[in-house]
Amino acid sequence: MLKWLLSGIAAVLILTCMALAYVMWGDTMVLERRNVVNLRVEEIGNGDPAAVRISGLSGHSAYSVKTITSQQDGSSIDVLVHLFLARRGTTGNFRYDVVVPDSVSDIRFGSAREIIWTRKPKPELAISGAGGQKPLFSFPTAFLRPPRRRPAAAAVIASWCVFLR
Repeated sequence: MLKWLLSGIAAVLILTCMALAYVMWGDTMVLERRNVVNLRVEEIGNGDPAAVRISGLSGHSAYSVKTITSQQDGSSIDVLVHLFLARRGTTGNFRYDVVVPDSVSDIRFGSAREIIWTRKPKPELAISGAGGQKPLFSFPTAFLRPPRRRPAAAAVIASWCVFLR
């Protein structure tokens, strides 16, 4: 009887340790946009292809960043920040650089796939000349317009007379 009791206690201890180990090292959750503090998304460098830096702080104080993954899905890149229970030496801060190929138009964050960055349209480049092509660069025409004429003195006096009646 004592042998069965000790075997049962040992089994319970082993299962408890396995569950605790799973929670401590194996269990992760994905950080969502609404739970990020100070999310910053900025383009870095002027290279081709473009690069985007994503940084912020997890709003879950009991969790820290385990890994960050990204995967291209059609014309989007999905970025997932995986969290696990915080422990000494870990932090909830993250910074991740994403190289964005020309085929990608936006970056999405979290399982909800919220758009956090969209590619700006490239300006059209054309050679200036005949054939109805657009010029390479056009100067804003507002600066080239002649100044507005001021109304004649007689018109100003007439409007004052109508106003004072």
